[in-house]
Amino acid sequence: MEEISLLELIEGIKKRIKWIILFMILGGLLAFGVSKFLIRPQYEASTTMIIGKPKEYDIKDERSQYNQVMLNQKLVSTYSEIIKSRGIAEQVIKNLQLDFDLEKYQRKVEVEPVKDTELISVKVRDNIPQRAMDIANETAEIFQNDIKTIMQIDNVKILDEAVLPQKPSSPKINRNTALGALLGLFISSFMAVFIEINDTRIKSAEELQEKFNIPVLGVIPEIKEK
Repeated sequence: MEEISLLELIEGIKKRIKWIILFMILGGLLAFGVSKFLIRPQYEASTTMIIGKPKEYDIKDERSQYNQVMLNQKLVSTYSEIIKSRGIAEQVIKNLQLDFDLEKYQRKVEVEPVKDTELISVKVRDNIPQRAMDIANETAEIFQNDIKTIMQIDNVKILDEAVLPQKPSSPKINRNTALGALLGLFISSFMAVFIEINDTRIKSAEELQEKFNIPVLGVIPEIKEK
């Protein structure tokens, strides 16, 4: 294969710029259509809980307070696993009379311990905003009640209850449209470069002379019909 300069590649892209722009627009439109009309909107509701000292436990010493905070932060990971347990999930499904199984429930619920804090966030994603809010709040309430029996300690408080989400969290239509346009730009540019690299036609008298080392006696001009 003959070597081709960067300048020639750029010229090849310029010659096909209309097709590249067209592909970019089509990519953006396709991504917009899929995001807007084919993907079901998902709504996200979240509730936050805090791990604190028991009501009857009063700590006055600063060192003891620090130790208690560190203990609570370690308990966050343990409590996060308990929230995701089968027992909590089955109670939520039963209380709310949800029409899906444990596996589907666990796909919708995400438990995130907030790093280096005593906070736990329960996020629920669902295509029905009311149901997302109900699952988040019910999960937090059941956990708060059950932890008293499981750990024999009352140290969980609901800091923020989930509220009804007003807008879907996904799909992100603007972002997907931009990504579709960029993908169309990338693919069409790659195709333009590929075509240019594999184009073996003689494009100028100078190229003919250089390739075959023969003199050019004359050039027939291109005549366009009026």
